[in-house]
Amino acid sequence: MDSFRRFQDDDYKNWIKTTMGLNCLKTRLGGFLENETEIYHHHLQNKVNTGGDVCKTKCNLKKWNPTSKVPQVCKVCEPWRDEIWANHSSKGGQVYWSNSKPYLWPTKKWEVAKVYMPRGNMNHTTVDQFDISAFLNLMTHCSHFAKFVKSKSLLTQVNFLTLTNVHIYLCISMTVCMCAGDQREEPGDALG
Repeated sequence: MDSFRRFQDDDYKNWIKTTMGLNCLKTRLGGFLENETEIYHHHLQNKVNTGGDVCKTKCNLKKWNPTSKVPQVCKVCEPWRDEIWANHSSKGGQVYWSNSKPYLWPTKKWEVAKVYMPRGNMNHTTVDQFDISAFLNLMTHCSHFAKFVKSKSLLTQVNFLTLTNVHIYLCISMTVCMCAGDQREEPGDALG
């Protein structure tokens, strides 16, 4: 009976519509980003051209000190780092170097893409593992996508909507948990 009442709530119905819309956007952007990250990665491979050298030290940024803007890496990873940095629009802001494994930059496009995404994407390796927020951050912070984005503020607004929707979901979930059983607390009461 509680679940039926839940579907009568206009805020809940709006949350469902928003979630469905964001999921549809993620699905549609997935194929586009799969192709465009491949193009961008191929462009970087041609520009960096390390002569076939590979990272022998398996550069790892887990121990990188974020007080220095650009992390220290080996001579093979260095031109990749510099090119990724040159194509990052947030030079004064947060760059998530620790999201990726530098020794994989020459061979794995998503390792490069993850530098432009927020934390929490380190173990993701395929397009379907990323959420809409990761996609929007990639498109906002990687200069390759500037030609496709008419308004960065629109991407920022959609990303804010995504984060707000997650917050609302957490509040709704908490309310449902609090209201389970015969307890009849109202959402306002459950949230304090």
